Amino acid sequence: MMTDTLKRTAVCTLLVLALPGVASARIRSERDRLRAEAEHACYGDAQRLCPDALPNEAKVEACMKAQRARLSPACGKIFDRGTRG
Repeated sequence: MMTDTLKRTAVCTLLVLALPGVASARIRSERDRLRAEAEHACYGDAQRLCPDALPNEAKVEACMKAQRARLSPACGKIFDRGTRG
């Protein structure tokens, strides 16, 4: 039979082991949410300003940087937020 101290230790150990996975899932979830937001705000700009770069993400990003002044306000805001880190 497990003592209360052993039970608490076992639960704490399981929580500590589970936290990196939970944190990783949250980070992925947040990254996916931000990506979807960016795609929604910038898809029209990418089609309008950088059609030859699609679907290559690196080329689209370079083109969007070059066309920064012509981005829609919503896309420009998201683009600026993503390039400051």
